[in-house]
Parts: sequence; structure tokens; C-alpha cells
Amino acid sequence: MDIEILITKDIWKEANPPQIDSFIYAKIYFAEEILDWIYNKKVKSLNWSNRMSYKRSISVCMVRYKIIKGLKMKYIAQYTQIDENDNINLNNIEIAVGLGLVDNLKPSQYFYKALDESQTYKELYCKIKNYYDGKSLSQGEKAQKECDIVSINIAKYLEKNGFKFSPMTLKLIHKNIFTGAFEQTLEKYIGVFRDVNITKDEDILGGRSVIYADYDEINELLEYDFELERKKDYANMNIESQAVNVAKFISGIWQIHPFREGNTRTIAVFAIKYLQNKGFDINNNVFKEYSKYFRDALVKANYENMREGIKSDFTYLESFFNKFILNKEIRLKPFDS
Repeated sequence: MDIEILITKDIWKEANPPQIDSFIYAKIYFAEEILDWIYNKKVKSLNWSNRMSYKRSISVCMVRYKIIKGLKMKYIAQYTQIDENDNINLNNIEIAVGLGLVDNLKPSQYFYKALDESQTYKELYCKIKNYYDGKSLSQGEKAQKECDIVSINIAKYLEKNGFKFSPMTLKLIHKNIFTGAFEQTLEKYIGVFRDVNITKDEDILGGRSVIYADYDEINELLEYDFELERKKDYANMNIESQAVNVAKFISGIWQIHPFREGNTRTIAVFAIKYLQNKGFDINNNVFKEYSKYFRDALVKANYENMREGIKSDFTYLESFFNKFILNKEIRLKPFDS
């Protein structure tokens, strides 16, 4: 319902009271009868530090008001609770399973059996956890366990509504999707930036490795890349330029490789959430089939060896982001044989 509260002129005791058509935020406390209908529709006290408070309180919400003619304060909107959805989204599961392929990981056969028997992520997670608990696992089974658990965690994370553009979000994504998945020796690296330098042999490079950022420069480098991205004026770019600029940003933070393990999956999830937050109509399904292409494209964009005449090649990553952002029907540029 609309709530209109008459504001009499003698209430304006501040030197600069709100002007007509300006907005304020009031903190309204509700009791048995909405505080006798907001003190019988009369405001007893008003503090223009963006709060209006009443001592008797049971619950509270923030309410937005617009000052309209006649010195009335008109109710505009109030915060609405967003309930978390725990029901399994099969499309998100498929995206998450696809992302496992960046490290050649595939789910166990039991994963699909448990998936068929579960309605919620919580049910599925409990089944998978009970399946592995107490078992002595081979290396192959450890890899399957990681894929099973991370697939559930990624699918559930993709259901989240909130997003903050910050390097801290990378840590939180990593923590959310890898908790319970790594071996004990790697557990201490979950949700924290690495404190060692790393390399990784890449098939697409014939066993060579991209040179990643030094561990003691990770924070500064991420802050620099995020600040550059904040300054971009996407609203005044055409869609093709938007896709290229996002691809360059994602490529840059991937090359830093802030985590001990799980960088590509973390950054893929970050890219999805970031683009959704910016209002892009993205094709998440590209990660179902082309996650390995995504990683290889990142590698090609960030590796060069002048002695061997190898230059970095951004065109594959540009091709991927064109398919991701512009048109799901676009064919990816094939890698040179």
C-alpha cells in the first residue's frame, strides 16, 4: 500500500531540508499495529541523516520516500527479500560439469545416479559426501570426487543473485566452489591467494608453461587490473568492443593466476557473474562444450617466446567471447594443428 505522511512546515528544522522531488530513506520500525499507524499518521520526530526511528520495534525495513508537492512524503519502494533457491538447475549442472574439462576432470558414474535421485543441491551434496566418506581413494577417484563436489558447488553458486566487483569476490568464489573438494594438502589454499610461484605444462604449448605473476605481487596486480576495468565506459562502446574489452580483462586476471589450484574455473564463474551484473545477455552454455577451448585460448593469449618466434595470440579468446557474448551460433576459430 502507499503510505503518505503529512509533513508540516514546522518539522523542517534543518538548514537545508529536502527539496521537492528529492528522495530520502527512512528506517521504519513495525510493531503490533504499525506503531498506531505511524503515530496516527503524524511524524513525531524526524532526523534527516537518512533515518527516522521509533523506540518500540519488532522488525525493520528501509523505505524509500519521495518529497512531493504539499510537503508530503510519498512511499516509493521497500527492499524485497530474495529467497535462495536450492532446487537443482540441470542446465547449471551441465555448465559446471563442462568447466571441469578445463583440467580434464569428469564426474563419477555415481554422480549421475545421485543427480537422478535428488531434488535439491543439499540432497545431492549429502549423497556425494556420504559416497566418498571413509573410502581409500585412488588418484582417479580423487579427481572424480573433486569434479563431483565442485560441479555441485558451481551450479549452486550460479544461482546466487549478489555480486561485488572486487578481487575479494575471486577469493569468495574460490572458497565457495572448492570447499570440500581438495585433498588435505591443498585445503589451506582454498579461498586464499597463493604464497608460492607455480608453473603448469600446457598441451597446447607442447608442454611449455605460461609465466604467471609472482606470488608477492598478486594483490597489487589484481587491484591495478580491476581499477582499469572500472574506468572503462562500456555504455559508449558497440557490442563488439564490449566483448573484446571484457575478454582482455578476464585474460589479464587469469594470467596473474592468483590461486594455487582452480584458477580457470574460478575466473570462468567470475566472468559469468560479472557479465550478468553488467546486464549482458550471455550464452553460459558455451562452457558446457567449450571449456577446454576457453582455457587453451587463455593460454595462447598469454604465452610468447621471442627466441622461438612465438607471439601471443588473442584471436582465439576473442572468438570465444564473441560466442559467449554476441552470438551463440558463431563458430569458434579452430586452433592451428
